[in-house]
Amino acid sequence: MWDFSPWPVLRGGADTVKAHPIPRRDKGAGPIAAKGRDMRALHWSELSDRQQTALLVAASVQLALAATAWADLVTRPAALVNGRKDVWAAVIGVNFLGPIAYFARGRRARG
Repeated sequence: MWDFSPWPVLRGGADTVKAHPIPRRDKGAGPIAAKGRDMRALHWSELSDRQQTALLVAASVQLALAATAWADLVTRPAALVNGRKDVWAAVIGVNFLGPIAYFARGRRARG
């Protein structure tokens, strides 16, 4: 029986501590491998040109959204922000969802 706990298990005497090894799945096991997909991470050089371009575009959009949201948050008075500014600053750092949530729900109208 495998113990999936990250903590070591006591075996033998009370002063002996040994950890169970983490079991590895065979390539043919599981629903993902059954479809013929390999779950290892790809290196940049292993991506096609189209995949590299898509990744660069997505990263650029994400960074532009975050930078714009943070700039707006810094220049906007606290009275015009729904909630605390420090919380919104952390939320903006969450992928695409953070800046979109800030622009949709975090700002009050000026004027």
